[in-house]
Amino acid sequence: MQTLSSSNTPTLPFQGKSALVTGASRNLGAAFAQALFFQGANVLIHFNSDSSRDSAEKSLNKMQQVRSGSYIYQADLTNSESTKKMFDYAEEKLTGIDIVVHNAGEMHKSPFIDTTEEDFEHIFSVNTKASFHV
Repeated sequence: MQTLSSSNTPTLPFQGKSALVTGASRNLGAAFAQALFFQGANVLIHFNSDSSRDSAEKSLNKMQQVRSGSYIYQADLTNSESTKKMFDYAEEKLTGIDIVVHNAGEMHKSPFIDTTEEDFEHIFSVNTKASFHV
């Protein structure tokens, strides 16, 4: 949605803002990142696993065809140092962060009865501990 400024030039609702979107390589995270970008925000696309890199790069390329102001960063959000480095990178590239969309998460797709303590610890770390770090 565009509005007109006092000089009757189109402005975008997030123009001049910067956003960091976690879990943004695909699905809802990618949709959030692209929506913010195409509404004017500069965006950092976070991804975690090497298997998500291609999807993150595709989103980045789509954005970069329109304008500059989009970046990707791989980080393990369950690790506080990795998360801090991501925020430092975002601060540097985006020259500040106005919006954070914490979308990173993981589902355990096997029956509960088959869930091990290690599975539980991993899911808890990704879905809860990472929120604390972000």
